[in-house]
Amino acid sequence: MRNRSLAALVPVAVSFAVCGALSGLAENSDFFWWLGIPFAFLCAVLCLRKKSMGARVAGVIGYAAIWPIAYFSAIRIGWLTGNDPLGIGVAGVIGALSVTIVTLIECSSLSETLSEWKSLFTASVIGGIAAVPLALAFRPGSPDRKWLSLSGFAVWQAAVGTYLYFIYRKERDKRRG
Repeated sequence: MRNRSLAALVPVAVSFAVCGALSGLAENSDFFWWLGIPFAFLCAVLCLRKKSMGARVAGVIGYAAIWPIAYFSAIRIGWLTGNDPLGIGVAGVIGALSVTIVTLIECSSLSETLSEWKSLFTASVIGGIAAVPLALAFRPGSPDRKWLSLSGFAVWQAAVGTYLYFIYRKERDKRRG
């Protein structure tokens, strides 16, 4: 039973990785501000599927709005500390915490699970660790910045998005009995 449950996460992780790769492609383009949109739509489809259209739209806006906040946090922390990887790691934590909170707000059926400090802590750790490939991409003089950026966004979105879906499934399965 557990293996089947874990196997169900594989297509979810791949879907989030594809969204992350799309974000990575747009990183240095005119579409920069739209980087969070693929992730936002997939989160809304997977975690808010039983909600009204208004709740799903609000969720997409909430998820997408997190990207500029996390991005500017990374730049500011990197600038203040002179440590870009630290800034990106903190941005990964901010992003993961934020999307977890948006899921909590928009999907009240998850409130018992998501409001636990353990889930928020886990999301933070996953987001911080998953941001490591992005930190490599943004090192000064990084020769493979485009590839590292693309794979970094894919890793972060796959890890954090799959964790959100895992929590959603866990709560849904618990309600079903």
